[in-house]
Amino acid sequence: MPKEQPQPTTLYVVATPIGHLKDMTYRAVETLKSVAFIWCEDTRVTQTLLHAYDIKTPLVSYHDYTTDDELTYRLAQAAGQSIALVSDAGTPLLQDPGYELIQYAIAHHINIESIPGPSSVINALVVSGLAPYPFTFAGFIPVKQTQRVTVLQTYLMLPHTIIFFDTPKRIQATLQALKTLQVNRQVVVAREMTKQFETIYRGSVDELLAMDIKEKGELVLLIGPATQASGDPVEQVATMVAQGMKPVDAVKTVANWTGVTKSELYDKYNNRSK
Repeated sequence: MPKEQPQPTTLYVVATPIGHLKDMTYRAVETLKSVAFIWCEDTRVTQTLLHAYDIKTPLVSYHDYTTDDELTYRLAQAAGQSIALVSDAGTPLLQDPGYELIQYAIAHHINIESIPGPSSVINALVVSGLAPYPFTFAGFIPVKQTQRVTVLQTYLMLPHTIIFFDTPKRIQATLQALKTLQVNRQVVVAREMTKQFETIYRGSVDELLAMDIKEKGELVLLIGPATQASGDPVEQVATMVAQGMKPVDAVKTVANWTGVTKSELYDKYNNRSK
C-alpha cells in the first residue's frame, strides 16, 4: 500500500483588494507574510500587491488550467507547511479558481481558514439600494446572445435580487436582452468598485440604456426584486406567457409571489378558457 504523502498544515483562503490597495486587512497581510507559499492566479498581479506591503513570501501559480499532476506536485512542495490562496482581486472562488483545491483539502483533512475581506458582489449589493436579501449570485453572463437570453430568463424567474458579473463591452447587449424580455425591475450597474472612477448607475432598463456607461474597467450587474403585481394570479401567468415566458416558468414565478400552489395555479391556467 503506497505511503500517504504529507499534506500542508493549513490552507488560508485570503481575500485581497478589488481595486483600492488600502483595502487590505491587517490579518490578511500577517497571514501572507507567515505562510510558506502563496498560490495565486497571476504572479504578476499578486506581486504588485506583495510589493505594496513588503511581503516576501514565494508565489506559486495556480489557476483554472492547473492539472491534477501539477496540483499534486505543488502540494508535495508545501508538505507540513501552510499555504495561502489568493485571486487576482477580491474573495477567491467567487468566479475565481480555488473550488477544486478546497475540495482536495477537505478530502485530505487539511485545515481550511478563511481570511475575509473585499468582495465586489457584496460591495455592489450594499450600495445598490436594492433589497439586500435574499439574493442570488449567478456569476458571469454568457457571451453568446442566445445563451445570454436563456440564462437571464431562467434567473428572472426568481423574485428577489439577482447579481451577475458582466463586461463594459457587453453590458449594452445585456440591457437590450432585458428590454426584449420586458423586464420591469430596477437595475443597477456598479463599475470600477473602490477605484478612482467608481460609478453607480441606477434606474429602469430603459433609463440605463440611455446612460453613457463607460466601456472600461470591471462591473457588477444587479437586477432588483420583481414587483409583485396585484390581481388575479391566473391573469398574471397569462400576461407573462403572452410576453414570451413558458407557462411552467410563469406558474413558478407567480406561485412564488402569491403563495398559491403550482399545481393549483397550473390547473386554473389551463382551464381558464374552458
